[in-house]
Amino acid sequence: MKELEGIIAEVKEALAAKQLEISKSATQISYVLEAFKNRQMEVLSFIQSTRQASKDPAQKTTIVSNYQKDALELLGAISKILV
Repeated sequence: MKELEGIIAEVKEALAAKQLEISKSATQISYVLEAFKNRQMEVLSFIQSTRQASKDPAQKTTIVSNYQKDALELLGAISKILV
C-alpha cells in the first residue's frame, strides 16, 4: 500500500535526522547511543510488520490508521532522544 510506504518514509526520515544530530554532537553519550539503537530496532520491526500487513481493501482504512498511530508513537520516541 502506498500509504504505508509514505508512513515508513516519514519514520525513516526522522530516524536519519536524529542519527545526523547524534553524529554531529561533540560528545557521544552511551545512553543516547543505546536509546538510538533501540529506536532503530523498533523502526526495523515496524517496517517488517508493515510488509506483512493484510492487503485486503476492506480493511485498508483500519490498517493505515493503526500504522499511523504506531508511527506517531515511534516519532515521539525518536524525538525524545536528547543529544
